[in-house]
Amino acid sequence: MTEVVWENSATSLYMANAVVVGDKLFALSHRNRGQYMLLDLKTGKTLWTGMPRQAENAAIAHTGDLILSLEEDAELMVGRVSGPSFQELKRYKVADAATWAAPAISGKRIFVKDVSSVALFTLP
Repeated sequence: MTEVVWENSATSLYMANAVVVGDKLFALSHRNRGQYMLLDLKTGKTLWTGMPRQAENAAIAHTGDLILSLEEDAELMVGRVSGPSFQELKRYKVADAATWAAPAISGKRIFVKDVSSVALFTLP
């Protein structure tokens, strides 16, 4: 038997995964045509929402204090949760074709697969 702890009808997850950072959930909602969001896991309250039209699909990963979001248009967004909000640090174009698979992280290495190849990037 399951029990609903909280529900947030103002947000949703569609074609993206979420990551937990401490007591917060970072994800991409399909609302506003792709809007990043940060929720409080204890209450379900929306803490922060990003600009609309960020991405249609994203594969999100968490490593150390960084969040990596690989968007379907081959942009890798790097950022971090900062208190009750999210701070985007940088965006990188990482492929010439669509990227739908989650980035694989091993230490400071990031493997990115597009529709026909795999590339390796390293974090400083």
